[in-house]
Amino acid sequence: MPMRIERDLHMATGNGETSYTKNSRIQEKAMFQMKSVLEEATRAVCTALLPQTMVVADLGCSSGPNTLRFVTELIEQFNKSSTTHKGDAATEALQPPCYISGLPGSYYTRIFPSESVHLFHSLFCLQWRSQAPEQLKGTQKSCLDIYITKTMSPSMVKLFQHQFQKDFSLFLRLRYEELVSGGQMVLTFIGRKHEDVFAGESNHLYGLLAQSLKSLVDE
Repeated sequence: MPMRIERDLHMATGNGETSYTKNSRIQEKAMFQMKSVLEEATRAVCTALLPQTMVVADLGCSSGPNTLRFVTELIEQFNKSSTTHKGDAATEALQPPCYISGLPGSYYTRIFPSESVHLFHSLFCLQWRSQAPEQLKGTQKSCLDIYITKTMSPSMVKLFQHQFQKDFSLFLRLRYEELVSGGQMVLTFIGRKHEDVFAGESNHLYGLLAQSLKSLVDE
């Protein structure tokens, strides 16, 4: 049976101390730090569009509390904004109906109908490439290098950078097609404090992860 990305490479929740819930403090902290930005984006959508219904998409694959934290915050802000614009304080305590659907798929393909989404949200997801660079397909390097590390050659770094630019440009084009006019996107990335691509905590962290993956492949 041929491999299907959305079926075979999906989020594993884990159990106990190895669960995603127990090992997602960084993501949780980032969500709290981005709360004001998300609130501003939600207000902007409500002010500009005055939608009777609002379609939002959280582009992520978390499990546990982080899964619904974004939705909870957004519903709260949407309710506040709707009450403010309607001028009806009596509706402030009412919660709007909410319908949730989990959609498998890649960020680098079309996921939603054209002009159907009011707000996109993504947290620490878009650093992942859609695929190995074409020049590395079929080689051992294609599965062992998952992040730029100090042992990587300059030519390899350029391949990684080009793949990210290609992927992110595609991501923006696809989300633009799906976003309603006047909609918003809130995207949070893992970044570096320096221009040097080899300087950063993530280089060491993902280097260790790559070594772990290599050990699994060797076994």
